[in-house]
Amino acid sequence: MYGTFLTTWLFIPLWFVGEGGLIFTAIILALIGFGIGAIWVLMYPCFSDVMDNIVVRSEERKEGVYTGIRTFFGRFSFVLQAIFFSVIMWATGFNPYAIDPTAPQLGSAIIGLKILFSLISMIFYFIGFLLMWRFYDLDMVCVEENKELLQKKLL
Repeated sequence: MYGTFLTTWLFIPLWFVGEGGLIFTAIILALIGFGIGAIWVLMYPCFSDVMDNIVVRSEERKEGVYTGIRTFFGRFSFVLQAIFFSVIMWATGFNPYAIDPTAPQLGSAIIGLKILFSLISMIFYFIGFLLMWRFYDLDMVCVEENKELLQKKLL
């Protein structure tokens, strides 16, 4: 949750990347990388804890179903990304250099890029943070109890 919250707010300075220079951009992207790294490092351990909790509550193993659901939403994010890129680039007048390499980008196209890189990313990370804050209620005590219960059932 800390990584998601941190990453959410670190997307704000990404809006000002053009004015800050290369060093500023590198520092912001490195900090965003730390936030995203925190998410990726804990994604699978948290998923395992959730699966243990579901097994304890329902007494059924359904990891395949939940892995399929998680994979579906992971793949669906690629579809959303393509839709956002297409719609925003079209709406802001982005000039793909393959069509006319000599034409300059409109100011609205630059804003469109900033919306894609900063605003939309920030919104989705904040939604993820809110969902985790609202629904992820496993603490260390609950996780340890689940592990003990599962070990007793295996023996």
